[in-house]
Amino acid sequence: STRQRYLQVSYPRKLDALTRILEVEDFEAMIVFVRTKQVTEDLAEKLRARGFSAAAISGDVAQAQRERTIGQLKSGSVDILVATDVAARGIDVPNITHVFNYDLPKFPEDYVHRIGRTGRAGRNGLAISLVNHAEGMNVKRIERFTKQLIPVNVVEGFEPKRTASAPRSAARPGSWKPGDNRSAPAKPGQRTFSKPNAPRSGEGGYKGSAPRSADGARRTYGDR
Repeated sequence: STRQRYLQVSYPRKLDALTRILEVEDFEAMIVFVRTKQVTEDLAEKLRARGFSAAAISGDVAQAQRERTIGQLKSGSVDILVATDVAARGIDVPNITHVFNYDLPKFPEDYVHRIGRTGRAGRNGLAISLVNHAEGMNVKRIERFTKQLIPVNVVEGFEPKRTASAPRSAARPGSWKPGDNRSAPAKPGQRTFSKPNAPRSGEGGYKGSAPRSADGARRTYGDR
């Protein structure tokens, strides 16, 4: 089964909000969906610069390279795949625990296809959408199409100046914090990539554990 979350965040802060969530969420493998080829490459590069193992694929990637990249996600040598809708068609990786909609799709059908990449084979999955003010109507279209409400929350410390038109929901904005939806403990032999739960800072935010650099030393970049 796949749980869904809709998180309000202004567009210029989406990268920092995504980084904060990645620092504290337990995940095995994930796909981050964006709309364009250029954004796949830019976002993957920025995530790598912040210490995450990320790769990008788009519709322009050669089939051989696409298969190699997906193989890296399956084997665990890559944790995060940044992809467009076209590039993600046909991907079947059972260990995908999270799907992120960095950009919401234009059509509700594409949203359903995206979140269907997780929660397979009886496993639990989590689909998180980072939504700015301009994308509020997209959420309403998705809810009408799927006939279900998506809980709306705010990423703590990344509240948008203008909130999107929130769908009807039992969840209260601000009631969800990154890490609240941790998956169940891994079974013996199951490979997971756990980001340690970070202590709260004096301002109520999170201080994620610093990723390691290529030489193994921990990088520190502080609160964002």
